[in-house]
Amino acid sequence: MPLPRATIDELLRLDRAHVIHPITELRRHEEAGAQVFVGGQGIELERADGWRVIDGFSGLFNINVGHGRTEIADAVQKQMRRLAYYPSFWDFGNEPATRLAERLVGLLPADRGLTHVLFHSGGSEANEANFKFAR
Repeated sequence: MPLPRATIDELLRLDRAHVIHPITELRRHEEAGAQVFVGGQGIELERADGWRVIDGFSGLFNINVGHGRTEIADAVQKQMRRLAYYPSFWDFGNEPATRLAERLVGLLPADRGLTHVLFHSGGSEANEANFKFAR
């Protein structure tokens, strides 16, 4: 369902005033504003004006299982009520990371001797770590 025109106009005004959009034609953005998305279900996104479009970017590579997955939201909510996040820096550990590492190692080829996992928040960070390991 589309948002009221006044709400869309406010979002566009705030977006122009405060959000930097990487890889954007600035002149076009200044003239037309952003496409504001307000929801999603499966592979579809819903724009503020009510139009539904296919999410061809998969949320820019991080929504590979689709939008609106209640079973994932429920699992995240359950975990966040217990422990939202804690890094594995120094000698700190946490149960979700430990159990996931075990599961991932179990998926790796046994003959390679790959027994440890290093978690990162994105591809660039992971690549940087791999360059350091290679050196």
